[in-house]
Amino acid sequence: MTAMTTTPTQSSQQTIDPNMIQQLLAQAQLAAYQAQLAQQQQQQQFAPQGLFGDIAGAVLPQVGGALGGALGNRGIGQQLGGIAGGLAQRF
Repeated sequence: MTAMTTTPTQSSQQTIDPNMIQQLLAQAQLAAYQAQLAQQQQQQQFAPQGLFGDIAGAVLPQVGGALGGALGNRGIGQQLGGIAGGLAQRF
C-alpha cells in the first residue's frame, strides 16, 4: 500500500485590489454623469418654449405695471402682468 501525502489546502479567498474598486467606481460615476447629461440635452431640445415663457414671465409684470400706471392703477396692472407672466412660464 502506498502512503498518501496531503498538502495543505489553499484558501479560496481572493484579495480585492482597492485600485480596481476605485477604477470601477469612477467608471460607474462617469456613466451616470453621461446619462444625466444626455437626458438634460434631450429635455432642452424638446422645450424651447421654456425660454420664451421665462422671458415673458420676467417682462409681463413690468409691462402690466406700465399699462396700469397709464390707466390709473399701477398695482392692478402689475398683478395682472404677474399672473400673465406666471401662465406664460407654465405653458
